Amino acid sequence: MIDIHTHILPGVDDGSTDLDNSLKMLEQAYEQGVTHLVLTPHSILNSKTFLKKEELQLRFNKLVESAKNIPIRLYLGSEIFYTDKVLSKLVSNELQTFANSKYLLIEFSMREESDLDEILFNIRAKGFQPILAHPERYEYMTAEKLTALKENALIQMNTTSIDGSHGHKVKKRAFAFLKENLVDFISSDCHNATTRACSLKNCFELIEKKFGEEKALNLFHNNQLKMIRDINAFLDKSII
Repeated sequence: MIDIHTHILPGVDDGSTDLDNSLKMLEQAYEQGVTHLVLTPHSILNSKTFLKKEELQLRFNKLVESAKNIPIRLYLGSEIFYTDKVLSKLVSNELQTFANSKYLLIEFSMREESDLDEILFNIRAKGFQPILAHPERYEYMTAEKLTALKENALIQMNTTSIDGSHGHKVKKRAFAFLKENLVDFISSDCHNATTRACSLKNCFELIEKKFGEEKALNLFHNNQLKMIRDINAFLDKSII
């Protein structure tokens, strides 16, 4: 399996508090069957926790070195919270996309609705591929609205939405979106090794039982692998 939404990078947001906890989370991910993993710390412009790309890279490099005995391929990304300055910051290369590729994870307010369609179109028009983070958690989201957004964004869903950790309403939206084939990726959005740990395996089995093996493989591995191959190709070109 491949996890593209995690908060494992230590000491940068409300996720892992320190290196030891991060290593424990990576061990848990490996035990779940994860082979590739994207680190996506919160990136909120003008917040106290916002870190520039250079600082994120330094912390990422330290984690990679410390985790070299854990057989998971790590990539640095971020979970970008949308503000009206995000697009210009993306264009000027100031925000961390997935390994500096065109792929990026973007989050919006879960309560206050904005013009997501136009925003995602504008991001796509600048050459990026936005991945909309956990829209099933947005109070205003419907299957009809999400269908329209798929023209310009890939859709990521949380395991914790499927297992009911975020409540009945979120779980109901999650399954409605899954039934309509609106989801591209299911990820853990893990924040720690206890209350919000990597929970991919149980969720995979649940999806497999309800929707079949092919759909489960697509949501937890195959779709992600296509993106990882794109990113690796981009990285190979950037080295030349």
